[in-house]
Amino acid sequence: MERPTERGFDRAEYVLPACYLKKCMGFTEDEEYTLRQFVKNNSSLIWEIAREDGEIIADVV
Repeated sequence: MERPTERGFDRAEYVLPACYLKKCMGFTEDEEYTLRQFVKNNSSLIWEIAREDGEIIADVV
């Protein structure tokens, strides 16, 4: 997840399907919680979009 800022981007990386927060910069704890809920609620859609291109962008580990 990314959002633009004046100095670049805030960033949060999640590992699916466990929804493990791997890296986070610029988000508050409340925002991290909201992002985690979003990722959990949309993980199947996130996988589908990541694989849609035909390239190996996402794969089951």
